[in-house]
Amino acid sequence: MPWLDRLGGGVARLAGTRGAILCFHGLEVPGERSGSSLHVSMEQFERVVEAVHSLGRLVPLREIVGRYLAGRRTAGQVAVTADDGYASWLLAEGFLARKGIPFTIFAVSGALAARPRFWWDRKTASQPPVYPVEVSA
Repeated sequence: MPWLDRLGGGVARLAGTRGAILCFHGLEVPGERSGSSLHVSMEQFERVVEAVHSLGRLVPLREIVGRYLAGRRTAGQVAVTADDGYASWLLAEGFLARKGIPFTIFAVSGALAARPRFWWDRKTASQPPVYPVEVSA
C-alpha cells in the first residue's frame, strides 16, 4: 500500500533521529456520512498505528515531551495523539487497550459543554456527498 509505505518512511526518519508525535483528528463512524478527509476509518487508524509501532517505541506524550525538555534523547519514540476530542475516539478504546498503546486526546472544553459543531464539520456537512465513480476503458 503506497500511502502506508510513504507514511512509514517519513515516521521512521523522524522517529529514528528525534522522535515523532503522530496526530489524528477523528474517526469515521460506521453508518454515518463523513466525507471529511480529516477523519480516518478505524481500519486505517489501526494499520497506521501498527506500522508506526513496528518502526519505533510508542510512548505517552508526556514522556516524549519530558525527555525533550530535559535535553534527553527521544530518538525512536512516537506519541499518538488526537485533536478536538471527537466522541468517535471511543471506537478506538478496545484496540488501544488491547495493544497497550498510550494515547492523548486534546479536548476543547467549550465544545464539550456547548456541543457546537466546528466550522470544518459544518462545511463538510453542507457539501453534497461524493461517491467514487468507476470508469472503464
